[in-house]
Parts: sequence; C-alpha cells; structure tokens
Amino acid sequence: MNYIELIKAFWRLHEQEEFSTNEIALFFYLLEVNNITSWSSSFKRNNSKINVDLGMSYKVLRNSRNRLKQSGVIDFKTINGSPNTQYTLMTFVNRAEVRAEVRAEVKDEVRAEVRARSGQTKDKLNSKLKLNNISPEANAPGDEKKEKFPFWNSLVEVWFNRYEMHVGQKPTFPSSAAKNLKDICSKLRKLYKDKNKLDWTEVKALASLNKFLDNALLDKWLADNFLLTNLNSQFDKILNQNGKSNNTGNGSDQRQGYKPAVVDSEKLVRDLTTDFENGNIPGAY
Repeated sequence: MNYIELIKAFWRLHEQEEFSTNEIALFFYLLEVNNITSWSSSFKRNNSKINVDLGMSYKVLRNSRNRLKQSGVIDFKTINGSPNTQYTLMTFVNRAEVRAEVRAEVKDEVRAEVRARSGQTKDKLNSKLKLNNISPEANAPGDEKKEKFPFWNSLVEVWFNRYEMHVGQKPTFPSSAAKNLKDICSKLRKLYKDKNKLDWTEVKALASLNKFLDNALLDKWLADNFLLTNLNSQFDKILNQNGKSNNTGNGSDQRQGYKPAVVDSEKLVRDLTTDFENGNIPGAY
C-alpha cells in the first residue's frame, strides 16, 4: 500500500463515515508525519505540537483521533506521564472497498424489494389518477427532493466547535436551532451571491460564518447569551460590529429589538475580502 492508495482509500471511507474537518485534517497531518519518518510501522508525536500545528484544542484532538481509531483508520497508544502519543496508520484500503461494495449491494437489494412491493400499489394509484384526469407523472406536493443547504455539514461543524470553545460544552441542536443557523447562513450567502455577485465557495461560507461569530462575541450580552436564536435576531447588529468590544451587556438591545440606524450589510463581505487578501482567514486558528 502506498501514499496515493491510502489517500484514495480514506476518501472512499469518508463517503460512508462523513469525517469532520478536524478529523480529516488530523488524518492528513499524521499521514505526512508518517511519510517524514520513512513509513515506520509506528511513530510518536507530541500532543502540544499537534495542537499548535493544527490549531485545535487537546479536547478536539482527543475526540478526532478517537473517531479515526473507531473507524479503523489509525491506532494509537498514550503513555502515562508522557506528552507523546504513539500512532499507527492502519491498513484500511481493503476494508473501505469491501464496505463500499456491501453498501452498494444492500442498496440494490432494498431498491428491488421496495419496487416489487410497491408495484401493485403504484398501478392502483395511477388508475385512480387517470380517473381524475391527473397525469401519473405529475409530482405530488412535497415529492420534490429538498435541496440540501450548501456545505451544511461543515457549517454545523463550525457552530459546534465555536460553541464548545466558548461555552465549554457541546450545544443542543433541536430543529429550531437548525432553522436559526440556516437562516443566518442564508443571509450570509445572500450577501455574497445577490448583493456582491461573489461565488459562495465552501471556504468563504465557513470563513463568513466564523467572522459573523467573531463579531457576535464582541458584544458582551451576546457572548453571555450565545444562542442561535439571539444571533439570528441580532443579525444586522452583528454585521455592523466595528471590531471593538461592546461591554454594555445589559441585554436592553435584545429586549427592545434594537437595530443600528444605518445598516451597512456589506461590511462583513468587505472585511472578509481584506482578510482573504492578507491571508487572515477567520476560523483558521
């Protein structure tokens, strides 16, 4: 197994496991370290070194490597009293291929079974539709496949990581929270696509959400009440943060539905454009 085979196998496995951005970063980091060590069967790496190199906390590192281990990508051993951890890249190429084949076979079998069982019901439905002068090919209400919001999994990952970094625990994520996050991201996307005619790439999507959250944390009340419903309702105010911390923090703005007199909705995009040009990408900590 060579370097390219490992990378290809990892991406095939990613289709099934849906690794987070932190888990992906850690895998490729360890892959490069193993390459530097001439592909030794195992190698040691200092935890603090990884934290600094990847810009992640020890808690994120611990969770990411546990997930990679559970997925059969790596193995590792911690040494009591030592800041170093011993890592081993596992041979998971065949495992990824087999899982992909099994998954495809199961899907085919399920589809065949569903079609066989639904055939009679479909014929009856078509007959009924024809009696009512309705085309059997017409889409029923709600049949249209719902379009998934662009880069949704990555945006949710950003929110979870930022919340955990700020509050110290993972957020709850009921449907109402998902709706508020989607509203925020939709508004940010609109600033790019509609107002500024800019492409909404994954990098810009994640950076703009990080920039938005950075601005929100400048407000003491929002920092103390770091909830998606508050961030959504104060969207315009957050866009117009001038880079200085607002320490009034009594929540009066929230209760009175305060909005700035002049809303410069393109400020965030301009700031981000400058950040990109200077190489300062929000979220690349």
